[in-house]
Amino acid sequence: MTPAKLKVALAYGCHKSELREADFFRAELAEQIACGHILVLRLSSVRHLGRIWLSPVAEISQEGRRHKLIYDFTWIGLNLAVHCVAPSEVMRFGAALTRLLRAILGADLELGPILMSKLDFSD
Repeated sequence: MTPAKLKVALAYGCHKSELREADFFRAELAEQIACGHILVLRLSSVRHLGRIWLSPVAEISQEGRRHKLIYDFTWIGLNLAVHCVAPSEVMRFGAALTRLLRAILGADLELGPILMSKLDFSD
């Protein structure tokens, strides 16, 4: 991230939902830190690295479900800068993907369009 983009990112800060749901953010980030999913560092400790990227954090409210944090990696071009280097064998679908594709291909379209739903069982 160039110094100019870093300045823009710092000025932008977090998403407005962070202000609205500050207690949720603190609790969720503390849990993610405790689980080792994220590491929080002072900007002064990493600013000199040059290859630092910042992205806003936002909260998604879902009626009847637990709130969720998202990290907006599309913001300020981060997704475009990422190189996909993970080996394809780390993507494990088991037989689920094959079963899903077969069910879609074998569906009777005269009964109407194919509808799908993704459920998050962690809620």
